[in-house]
Amino acid sequence: MKNITIITSTRAEYGLLRPVIQKVAAAQDLQLQLVVTGAHLCARFGNTVQEIEADSLPIAARLPIFEEENPNEPVALTIARTITVFDGYFAGYLTYPSNAAFCRPPPGCGAASGRPL
Repeated sequence: MKNITIITSTRAEYGLLRPVIQKVAAAQDLQLQLVVTGAHLCARFGNTVQEIEADSLPIAARLPIFEEENPNEPVALTIARTITVFDGYFAGYLTYPSNAAFCRPPPGCGAASGRPL
């Protein structure tokens, strides 16, 4: 069985993805991993995760990225949080073969990332 991860963050793209998500969820040979993030989980944007719940789709993870208390947060901080949150979530799903090649930065550019190519 193949795992298919679909990420949705806004009402607009969820409306476009809904038929695809429903087909993946219904497929016998696929395992849906629906990740809900962004505006779906933010009260000031309508908390639209309720629409997904109303469709009875299984939500594998809710990854909040917006600070509810600070609607004027700089975009760079939101992007940094998004990267951190997604890295934390997907790190649990990564498996590397024992012979994987790993990234090595050029000399003087910091420590190796430890992530395979």
